Amino acid sequence: MNKGSYWYNINKKYNFNQTHWHPNAYLSGIYYIKVPTNSGNIVFQRAESETDRMGFITEELFNKNEETKNNRINTHHWFVPKEGNLLMFPGHLSHYVEQNLTEDIDDTRISLSFNFL
Repeated sequence: MNKGSYWYNINKKYNFNQTHWHPNAYLSGIYYIKVPTNSGNIVFQRAESETDRMGFITEELFNKNEETKNNRINTHHWFVPKEGNLLMFPGHLSHYVEQNLTEDIDDTRISLSFNFL
């Protein structure tokens, strides 16, 4: 039998989510219900061993004077949330959510997160 869990995240201005992962979850996800402008990206962190293996790519781009701030090769991979988007990822990936820096003190970012165990 499949098991799962879900919860809502309501991030007020200046709130954020610290680095974490979802132990014992095969698959995790987030559905974005309300996303004010500048309310924080979700950021996935590469494992140190993976970062070490990818260093040559950044060096190669740098030597060619090409853009090295690229979310596909950096040590962090980020997504800009949008209302109505669903993001799914392996539960073991380390991630965090940046601080909500909306202009309106009363504006909140609201999402529904879930795990399949």
